[in-house]
Amino acid sequence: MNQATAIRMGLVIAVLGVYGQVLGFEFIEYDDTGYVTRNIEVQRGLSWEGLRWAFTTDSLSNWHPITWLSHQLDVTLFGLNPSGHHAMSLLLHLVNVLLLFGLLRGLTGAVWRSAAAAAIFALHPLQVESAAWIAERKNLLSTLFWLLACSSYGRYALSGRRTPYALAIVWMGVGLMCKPTLVTLPFVLLLLDYWPLSRTSRGTTLYAKASLIAEKVPMFALAAASCVVTLMVQKHGGAMSAGDAIPLVDRLANALVAYGLYLWRLVWPFSLGVYYPHPNFPESGGVPLSAVQIATAALALIVCTVAIALSRRRYAAVGWLWFLGTLVPTIGLVQVGTQAMADRYVYVPMIGLSILLSWGGRDLWAALRARTHWLGTAAAGSALMLSLVWGVAAWGQVGYWRNSLTLFNHTLEFAPRNSGILLNVGVALQTEGQIDAAIQKYRAALEVRPVYPLALVNLGTALRERGDLAGATRALQRAIEMDPALALAHYNLANALAASGNLDDAVAHYARTLELEPQNVPARVNLGSALATRDELTPAIIQFRRVLELDPENDRARKNLDLALQQLRQR
Repeated sequence: MNQATAIRMGLVIAVLGVYGQVLGFEFIEYDDTGYVTRNIEVQRGLSWEGLRWAFTTDSLSNWHPITWLSHQLDVTLFGLNPSGHHAMSLLLHLVNVLLLFGLLRGLTGAVWRSAAAAAIFALHPLQVESAAWIAERKNLLSTLFWLLACSSYGRYALSGRRTPYALAIVWMGVGLMCKPTLVTLPFVLLLLDYWPLSRTSRGTTLYAKASLIAEKVPMFALAAASCVVTLMVQKHGGAMSAGDAIPLVDRLANALVAYGLYLWRLVWPFSLGVYYPHPNFPESGGVPLSAVQIATAALALIVCTVAIALSRRRYAAVGWLWFLGTLVPTIGLVQVGTQAMADRYVYVPMIGLSILLSWGGRDLWAALRARTHWLGTAAAGSALMLSLVWGVAAWGQVGYWRNSLTLFNHTLEFAPRNSGILLNVGVALQTEGQIDAAIQKYRAALEVRPVYPLALVNLGTALRERGDLAGATRALQRAIEMDPALALAHYNLANALAASGNLDDAVAHYARTLELEPQNVPARVNLGSALATRDELTPAIIQFRRVLELDPENDRARKNLDLALQQLRQR
């Protein structure tokens, strides 16, 4: 067995040892619902109709057809057994680790430093969210094609053959259909030209350097097209509406703090949560000036250090700029959603930090060992201890993803006023039938963020389940007052009104739900049932038939349709 094969086996064992526990985990009541467990199109599995839907939908404010097809494939293979979905994510993370090792080894020839970088990428606790969360399949898939593109580009740069160059463009295009963060890939390829490919050495002519940019024009064009599509889809889906109210200066301040916190959590990766609310939202209270000052000072210090090392150690500049640059799409300068930062955002940026740590650590060890053997041994021991701490911390962090309640309660331990997590704890409790406990969490979320339509919707559904139809109606009406275009509020209000016997208003709100979400099958079934109860059989039949066009396996719609047709014939 050669050295590289032994290293690959070691990486496989380490990844399986830390992440293998996910095979017994559940789906999470946070985005897994939208991507799998409550997504009718995904639950149909792979089909020609599913293929068409994947390439045309803007569901969840994203255009990522390859990601949708991946989830459909999981359903085809495993149904709704979460173990199979987790196994696929684990496999993708493992493949990414091995691809990274192969990429760095092939470009640099440094076997052990490449292995160290791959191990950091594989096992650091900040990477857990991407590997343990089924909804983050898009992150794993896009990184797979990112690494394939880099590998193909490296072969092109070393051989001059055009086929690998064309493959690099293809891999980038496919990766953009998994997640649009590949827009930074052409810039990363320019970094690779600098190191380790050395295509920008001092003897290189200005024309040759300009040609390095020119050869990436097709990739820049793909990136520009992806940016346009992404902005259109996210604006249409309302994902950017929360960020529209945040002034640019506040977004810049949060970005600086986020960079600083990512670096801090690189060293001390504890108290990691699934959701960190943006400081401009009520539960945070703004970005403290001291935090901005500290983050700015830390970043300035690192920039100066890298600048000093630039002439002698090109890897330092590449690793640092890889980290800074690949975070730009998700650092919050263009705010999407209500989060300030997220562990999953550093999945690719971690590659840059891994390069910086592995190559820099090797140089530091060599410098200390040249002084005294004792210092070199101490440095190596410290690095080994740090890697063990990270590995143990990663194993523990994976364990928090066992189920929704475990994950959300862990986040609340260090962020008790996190309204988004309070809401999700309520959802998890309600799913388990703990209605009173769920109501308490929804009300706690509303205390933190009084203008929170989704919390009011969930409060209304919980009150309806408890039999308090009047309370449910009030909560859902308040939600609609806050957000008249929230289809879920109209749907649940219609359910509450129907349960209380107010069919006229229920029909109106079902109809409004379908104006906002024409593909909402449950709303269409309930509308048909309400119309049939009002003895409006022909409109009810139209609704049931439309449901069966959308969902041919819907037994409730089929039974109601047969009953309505029978009643109509008996007249």
